Parts: sequence; C-alpha cells; structure tokens
Amino acid sequence: MQSWSFNDMEIETINLIPQGDLMEALPVLVQDRPGFMTDDTIIVIPRYFVRVIGIEDDEDEMQYRQRMTNWVRQILDFGEFALCLLDGFDTTVDEDIRLRTRTALDRMLMMNEITPEVVVQLLEKEGVLPSFPKAALHAQIRENLKSLLLYYFERQEDLINPEAFCALLTFFCQAMHQYLSRLFLVFDYARINPKVLYYGDIDLIGGYFLLYLASFGCDVVYVNPQREGPFAAIDPNGIFSFEQKSYRRGPIVSLSVNTETSRIMTLAAASSKEVDSWMGTTASVLTKPWQCIGYAVHTKILSTTYDELSFLLLEDAMLRSGWRVDEHTVTIPTIFARIVGVHHDRQKDEKIAQALKSANNVLDCDRFPLSLYLSEEEQSRRGDMAYQRLRTDLTQLLELKIATYRAKPAVIEANLQTDDFEILWRLCDEVLQALMSFDFPKATPKIVIHNDEDAGVCSVQDAIVVSFLASLGFDIVIFSPKGYSDIDKFLKEGYIDMHILEKMDVSVGKNKGKNQIVGSTWLGKIFDR
Repeated sequence: MQSWSFNDMEIETINLIPQGDLMEALPVLVQDRPGFMTDDTIIVIPRYFVRVIGIEDDEDEMQYRQRMTNWVRQILDFGEFALCLLDGFDTTVDEDIRLRTRTALDRMLMMNEITPEVVVQLLEKEGVLPSFPKAALHAQIRENLKSLLLYYFERQEDLINPEAFCALLTFFCQAMHQYLSRLFLVFDYARINPKVLYYGDIDLIGGYFLLYLASFGCDVVYVNPQREGPFAAIDPNGIFSFEQKSYRRGPIVSLSVNTETSRIMTLAAASSKEVDSWMGTTASVLTKPWQCIGYAVHTKILSTTYDELSFLLLEDAMLRSGWRVDEHTVTIPTIFARIVGVHHDRQKDEKIAQALKSANNVLDCDRFPLSLYLSEEEQSRRGDMAYQRLRTDLTQLLELKIATYRAKPAVIEANLQTDDFEILWRLCDEVLQALMSFDFPKATPKIVIHNDEDAGVCSVQDAIVVSFLASLGFDIVIFSPKGYSDIDKFLKEGYIDMHILEKMDVSVGKNKGKNQIVGSTWLGKIFDR
C-alpha cells in the first residue's frame, strides 16, 4: 500500500471498542484495524475514543499515578503528532481571533440566522479558520465543523445562548490553529493515526473539541479518576465514545512527565554550569546486546568543543552525556557538527581523521547530491515496500520518525515544497543497513560529508535527509575546509554545532597524493600537507 495514497479522500470514522489492553490497541495501523475500508472517494478510519473513569479496585494512589505516567509516556512515543494534555487545553486566545469571531457572531445575530453553514461561512469570511495546503483536508476541517455544530445545536434543543456560543466558537478557532496542523498534516490516513490523551477535568467546550478531533480519525483517550465530566451531556448514549468505568474514585494526581527536547552541553563546552543541569538522570548501564530493540528513539544534539569530537566520535552512545533509557524510550546524544577551515597544525585535524578511520558504520559523501537516497527511478525498481522488508520495529520507527519530522522539520519551512518529504521514503540500502546494524546503546552510525564549492550543489532534499538521519541517532560531520557551505541556508539556526578553525584552505584537494592517516578517500585530501 503506497504511502499517503488515501490523503485526498474524505474521512469517515467508526468508533472501536478496545478488546484487552488499550495501550496495546493504539499502535495498530489504521489499515490493520477492523472496519477499515475505502472506495473511490471515502476512507473509513476505525479509531478509539475511550473515556477511562475512576481507578481500579486493587490500585492505591501511587500505583494509579505510575500507571497513568506510563500511559503518557507510551502516547508520547508516537512522536510530535501525539498530544498529551495534562493541565487542560491552552485557553490563551489571540486577541485578533477573539475580535473577528465576535464580529462573525454579531453578524449572525443581526441576520437572525445561526445555522452551521452560516457560521462556517462567516468565520471563513473573517479569516479565523486555518488554511491547509491539501485541498481535501482544508475542506474536511470545515465540513466536520459544520457536522459538530449541527450536533451541538441539537443537544441545545435550539436554545442557543449567544455568549456561551461565542465562547465555544472562539475556543474552537484558537484551538484549530493550535492543534490541527500539528496532528493532521503528518497523518498518513492508512497508517499510524494521531493520538490525544487528556487527563483531568474538562469543560463542555473542551469535550466537544475532543469529539471534533476524533471526527478526523484521531485516537482520543480521556482519563479522569474522579468524575465522568461533561460527556453525559455530550454523548449520553455512547455513540461516539466508549466509557471504561471503575466505580472506585480517587483524586486527580499530578503527572509530571518531561516532554521537553533541547541540545545538551558537554562538560567542556559548558564548564561553568553544574553537571546536574544537563545530565538529567544517571545513564543506565546496559550489558545485553540489542537490549533496546523496539524502543522509541529520541535524540539530542551535543554541543561540543572541537577537541572533544575526536574521542566522542568513538564513544558508545550510552557513555555520552545525556544518554537515557526511560519506559521503552532511548534518548541518544548525537553529534551534528560542521567543521569550517583547517588548523595551521594539521596534527590537530588528523585526530578527527583517525577517529573516523577507526569508527565502524561510517558512510562517506564526497559531493552533492548525496548518495544517501535513491532517485525515483531507482526507488521504482526497488519497490515501494522496501521498508516493509526491515525488521518490524525499524519499519514502525521510520514511520513514526518521518511523521514526526514532517510535523517539525529541521529545514526552514520557506524552502519546502509539499512533496519534498517523499525523499524520506527513498533512503538507500546502505543507510538502511547502517540503521539495522545500530544497537542503540553502542556506537552510533556516522555520515561524513564534504560541503565545499567544488563538491556539488546542496539541495533542500539533501538537507532534509541529513537532518532526518540525525533524528534517528546518526552522527553527522560536515567538512568545509575552504569555508564555503550551502547546506546552512536550508537548516534552521542553531541546529548545527559549528566549529570555525584557524584558516580557510583553498588548496585543499589539489594534492592527489595518498594520505597515510586517512587513506586514499576524499577525506584524505583535506589533510594533505
């Protein structure tokens, strides 16, 4: 089944009742769920909307807290298009949205005509509804809003309170801008669908918005240990959601799960800071090979000094500052460094050359376009199912990471075209083999790139592939001995760890002799003396 082949279709959903463990049901691909079907214009997405009320009879408060914390972490494993709301929705409203929504409502009241069609038409006219590049998704957002409003009106029995309705519209317009692109632009309709976990109390408007998210095929889990919330009024017959109720009640406990991602400073780069500020928890010591197979992968880019690179490149991932194993997730500290120029004393440069020569699982890229991905013709010969031939855990990892990267790319969005991300489905066999050989706690795979004016022209696709592989745990080292670099113009500021050396050497590459340290590869030319 070709990726993204159903995303021009209209979505219809059916509500599934989980059989067994809910957390085991959520990762199942949409296309593998009961009830999935398509025709020429419609795709039916089976999704879960489960309301988990109360606590289990044999749980105390600490056990419940731990179970819910584990749930949050499992949801977060789905990447950037997973949404965990532990403190409610963000209720901050842009003042412009507030004023424009109020203007639209005032016009409805003057017309004495409040219907779903009129509401959406006037909101559209005021410019408060989000726009999306995909025509099908753009239209569906508006059609689903009409359906939701029609259902809301029916539940109100036509007794519309203007102020309450204005509050609902204002919240929806703000929340649509805030959450829809994050959740649904990355959604390949037949594969892994977006996940939302909401923990704690929720008001009527928030409950309706969860229903709206579910109408796009999003899995929604609402958890409240104390009360049912507003759903007795929203969905009294359980048509759109399923309630898992335990009659024992407990307090709404605090779930403090850190979801922040940031760069990690190494000790030499941040010697004035306390070690505890960046270490987090003590790194776990893993002794069994492939102990982390199937784990979710998060990466953090190390900020280093130049002198550290030569030994960090040879260090196992679990020995680097910031390595972490936590609830089936590994955090891999990686190197993404650009080295500009050379030293007067080439012995300093040769340390890095020696490290790269000694390392295993190194891919050399001496010019652009990079050799890390296939052309469309080569991909066609290989077949669309290439990733399906990988281990199941790697196939799932790639699907999640591609979706995550699409939601939050490292390249500057202004440089992107709609189909640029398709390159990520055409990674070459050498890259896939390096990934298959990567035992996460051990040595990271590495990509060494020559980016100078005589090394070809970098494209946005090259930048996408390089930064995507960094998010998978690859170390990236880019050499620009002459000082020229065009990969920088595509990547967001601060993404690369920059090292400016003593001089720009325009003679690099003119000496064709064999370097005894690096060998006869292109990298050897940089260190010829």
